[in-house]
Amino acid sequence: MDYQNLVRVLAKQKLTLTCAESLTGGSFQSNLCKVSNAGDIFLGGFVTYATEAKIKMLGIDSELISKYGVVSQSTAKEMAAKSREILQADIGISFTGVAGPDKLENQSVGTVYIGISTSASTFANHYRFEGTSTDIVEQSCNEGLNLLAATCLKS
Repeated sequence: MDYQNLVRVLAKQKLTLTCAESLTGGSFQSNLCKVSNAGDIFLGGFVTYATEAKIKMLGIDSELISKYGVVSQSTAKEMAAKSREILQADIGISFTGVAGPDKLENQSVGTVYIGISTSASTFANHYRFEGTSTDIVEQSCNEGLNLLAATCLKS
């Protein structure tokens, strides 16, 4: 799936999308907004690169972050769910992880969690990507598209 097809599929199903990004730094949203008619499905999103931004902008519980870390399945799930809740979107997607060049919270470079939240369920998948920071961000965005495609096609 690519961004153009994602917009087409979501528009056809009359579904809206929001996004909360950390390691990808807004890349997913930026790429999405390059597609004609993205405004038909994309309500807006959040770039919560720092831990404090996750707490202040999304309302992620600081105790959850203290317990599991920002690079975790739990945080990815909360990021997706909170962004969806705040903007009242049908689908929320989140990206958190380590693009490098150094480890974060004892997590190795390339560790990524992508969360999806819908009214039916909220989940996050764990990935290990390789390459430069740019490569890891690109792979994360591409896998996010695949995850959204799988989620949307189930609907």
